Amino acid sequence: MVDYHTHNAVRPLAVALDREHHLGLQMLPPHVSLKMAIPVMDMAAMDACFTAFARSVPPLTLTLTALGLWSIPAPGDETGALYINVAEDAPLRAMHDRLNRELAARFDDMQAPFDGPEFHFHLTLAQGNAPFACYQQAYAQHKNAWQPRQCAVTQIALFYINDAEGTFQATTLKLLPLGQAPQDAP
Repeated sequence: MVDYHTHNAVRPLAVALDREHHLGLQMLPPHVSLKMAIPVMDMAAMDACFTAFARSVPPLTLTLTALGLWSIPAPGDETGALYINVAEDAPLRAMHDRLNRELAARFDDMQAPFDGPEFHFHLTLAQGNAPFACYQQAYAQHKNAWQPRQCAVTQIALFYINDAEGTFQATTLKLLPLGQAPQDAP
């Protein structure tokens, strides 16, 4: 999870993108993903794995560098995503790799799209709610709206996503401090 300074810088930009270009708002709080969504059947085991991982990872500082644009293939039309790039460094890549190894050792089929060496660290601002041309226009108008900044990461979140029947719903299932035993964890 990003610190509150970064949260408070990201959200006004996301709201401006939605108001000006109708790109939609992200339901989850601003965050830098370590892994894309995967199906999980054993929630208790995932919770235990997540808690152990959070305890073993020290807080870190990330650098959020610039606005970026991706095209996303979609049924019937291409859509897009606007994001803030996160500068990759060795500790961040090691966290991603370790998380993937630990999940693969405990669960079946933990491979998500884009995992591994090609995984691109980012913070999503808007995604998939408009034709790609709208994302291109928004990017052209706002590409210089983000100034590089550092972000202290002291917490990690486990998100739950329900995409049953195409109705995407998401929430923060658990939030824990990095590098310490959570006082409120069961």
